[in-house]
Amino acid sequence: MKRLRLLILFSVAILAIGITTYLASAREGHPGHASGSPALDGSLSNATASFGGGKLLFWSRRGGQAQIWTMNADGSNERQITCNNDGEVVAATWSPDGQSIIFYSGFPNNIQKLYLIGAADGTEQTRLTNYPGADVFPNWSPDGQKIVFHRQVFDLEHPGGINQLFIMNADGSDQTQITFPPTTNAFPAWGHGHVR
Repeated sequence: MKRLRLLILFSVAILAIGITTYLASAREGHPGHASGSPALDGSLSNATASFGGGKLLFWSRRGGQAQIWTMNADGSNERQITCNNDGEVVAATWSPDGQSIIFYSGFPNNIQKLYLIGAADGTEQTRLTNYPGADVFPNWSPDGQKIVFHRQVFDLEHPGGINQLFIMNADGSDQTQITFPPTTNAFPAWGHGHVR
């Protein structure tokens, strides 16, 4: 069941990337080939569709440093919604209601931290984590009330750090470790609905 859920999530991500690439290249008259598009110069990656499918979320290095952008599913209304100075934005994901976006930033100069912003225009950016280790790969609960992520935890047996899963409220409060060493635990994802 877990493998089926992961396969479905992976398939949705690949579909969103393919749609974004196709739309970018179609604007340039070269379906299936996105290079050289003046509208999408720089790197384009991690495209995901909003819950409801009306918008796409992606990051791009158009200004030299990776930031989050949104656009309509038809490729129109492109908009940069972050201007983060704490390093490059590495990955981002929509909240289930489409009103907020969580992302992590800090790469490569700083240790990655989790941030929350308003999806419409990038306002109300809030840093959710402030732990000495990296906090990465956030994933929303289906009801949008919780966020699961993995954190680089340091202890006497792992002075270089070991990844463990944490869960917190959507506002960053009540950060609770839910897995423990000696094994590494990483890349969490919530199931959406029941898989039989």
